[in-house]
Amino acid sequence: MSKKILIADDSSVIQTLTKKILITLNYDTVGTKNGSKVMELVNTTEFDLILMDINLPGVNGMELTREIRALKDNKKSKVPIIAISSA
Repeated sequence: MSKKILIADDSSVIQTLTKKILITLNYDTVGTKNGSKVMELVNTTEFDLILMDINLPGVNGMELTREIRALKDNKKSKVPIIAISSA
């Protein structure tokens, strides 16, 4: 079973490139460009890793990370999060 990775980045180019690389390595990916959608995805899907852009429209990556860490679901609150930024 492949690992599932959430890619939260507002750049289509970065998302597409990251997805292509991860798919060739047999990872399952889900992407979103909007910070407001991240929590919806985290609450409905089990991820093994989150690649989080710091500057997202809606809610920024730092605030989202704090919200994820505060979740009552122990597994979801401890998912590894790697901050990324192209700026």
